[in-house]
Amino acid sequence: MTLRFIRLSSDELAAGAFDPATRLLAQQIFANQGVVAIENVFAPEFIVSLRNAFMSDYGRHLVDRETDETLKVGDKRILVPVEVAQQFNSPQLYANPFVFPLVQDMLGAECVLGSFGAITALPGADDQHVHRDHPFLFHDEAIDTAMPAYAVNVIIPLVDVDEHSGTTRVWPGSHRVWSEDKAKGLLFQDPVAPVGSCIFMDYRLLHGGTANRSEQVRPILYVIYHRPWFKDYVNYLKVRELRAPAEEHSNIPGVYQSWFTPYIDN
Repeated sequence: MTLRFIRLSSDELAAGAFDPATRLLAQQIFANQGVVAIENVFAPEFIVSLRNAFMSDYGRHLVDRETDETLKVGDKRILVPVEVAQQFNSPQLYANPFVFPLVQDMLGAECVLGSFGAITALPGADDQHVHRDHPFLFHDEAIDTAMPAYAVNVIIPLVDVDEHSGTTRVWPGSHRVWSEDKAKGLLFQDPVAPVGSCIFMDYRLLHGGTANRSEQVRPILYVIYHRPWFKDYVNYLKVRELRAPAEEHSNIPGVYQSWFTPYIDN
């Protein structure tokens, strides 16, 4: 399988909504491959503002060791929880008019935002271990490979990702292959994604960050949505899955406030 990139038309961007045919195509690709990419969801200047804010607010954590607030997830690769505050408290980010409707197609209308942060590959980082974001739920091949997605990881590069800076290697179709050895036998893809892109990945998809051969850090936001009955008890034993300062709560549109209420920091 070849990873499909969808590019939004000027009419779609002007309307702030998918053409029905584009939306259906994205749904079909995701169902079949467990991954779909959209090239121009975000305005580049918006992503630049997020990158600048991330480096200013979290740059102190970008060292090759864990701190009380971070987690090492590979060689020179750091998971940093990001507060939903200031520039990051934006519906354009967590309820984007292209991203969120597609997530609802994948997970149902009642899906929720479950976690938010950044994975940053430091200069010289090696390839990350190949993994799924979560183990299969039912330990039954027939059920686990047939059921629809229960969580979706939307990754948003804050810099251009390519063969030099590194990217997120994906194995399209691996969400339907129970055996990890067999899944690794599928053809992998190394998506080249410019600033403004995002990649939707089924939580069962096999993937791993590739080496950062550049001299710059490579921060990638992750925005994870899931069905309301699911909770990730695997990845957030040390760090918080979602953080929202109390003073930011009133700045969140009412329709989304329930996502953040359990995670408010007083």
